[in-house]
Amino acid sequence: MDNSISVIIAAYNCEDSIVKCINSALNQSFVKKIFVIDDFSTDKTLEIINNTYFSEAKVEVLTNDKNMGPSFSRNRALEICDTEWVTVLDSDDFMIEKRFESLLTYDNGYEIIGDDQFRTFENNPTTLSKMLNVEIPLLVDIYYFVESNITKKDEYRKELGFLKPLLRLSFIKKYQIKYKEEMRLGEDFEFYSRLLLHGARFILVEACGYVTVVRDDSLSATHSVEDLIYLRDCNLSLINDFDYDTKVHSLFYKLYYSINKKIKWIEFYTAIKNRNILRSISVLFCRLDVFFFITSNLLEQFKIRFLNEK
Repeated sequence: MDNSISVIIAAYNCEDSIVKCINSALNQSFVKKIFVIDDFSTDKTLEIINNTYFSEAKVEVLTNDKNMGPSFSRNRALEICDTEWVTVLDSDDFMIEKRFESLLTYDNGYEIIGDDQFRTFENNPTTLSKMLNVEIPLLVDIYYFVESNITKKDEYRKELGFLKPLLRLSFIKKYQIKYKEEMRLGEDFEFYSRLLLHGARFILVEACGYVTVVRDDSLSATHSVEDLIYLRDCNLSLINDFDYDTKVHSLFYKLYYSINKKIKWIEFYTAIKNRNILRSISVLFCRLDVFFFITSNLLEQFKIRFLNEK
């Protein structure tokens, strides 16, 4: 086992962050290849990549003929990876040196080695905070993983689907797992779920150096209703594709309906803005949980707008 690593970076209109992102991967030990896939950027992203790394043997640049989304781009790289490990690095983010060295000290036959993330904000980059509030090191099974992504009232959502762990490539290829290319939101959650449902062993450890940069215009912050629908419906696909136990199926259904409430809120609000009263009434009364969710949101909006409560 050589512990070689491929880093996959899907890049779209990230001219301000792509050099820091790629350099942070180049500065890691064990990195054999960095696949940078330009997803038909309309700014200078591709020009900057080509001009900066034209002589760097570790950096391989791929280009899409049209904007296809991160899942398509990652799948292109996965097809040609030949390392022991593979990992994803978002083009807005970066890694602190020796992250991979730290992660690999936990390798004991696991297929997924993930670490807590540091989080910083684009408008305040000097401040770092940790994303998760979990006891670590922690063995993560499919039950814990799915439940961590379900929104619960007055509880901190751990969102393990946002992690960018090391993934054992041989396990991915054995089960021919690919990213769902129609998904532009939550594609990591769906991918990791399939790995776990196939029996992957997942260890979660302390933050080793992945830094996620929070931006107001990031893909995960500016998603469409269509993106949410694909994320919601992937839970049904996972139920249908895996004959697992009823507890797992129950958790996927809970996540399905949790996301569904958010979709219905957007549909309701859109109908109100368009003065489509019949549509808004139809959405409001489609399910009891949706009714309570929408009325709760309306009450919060009323407090903010008219009572100056936040």
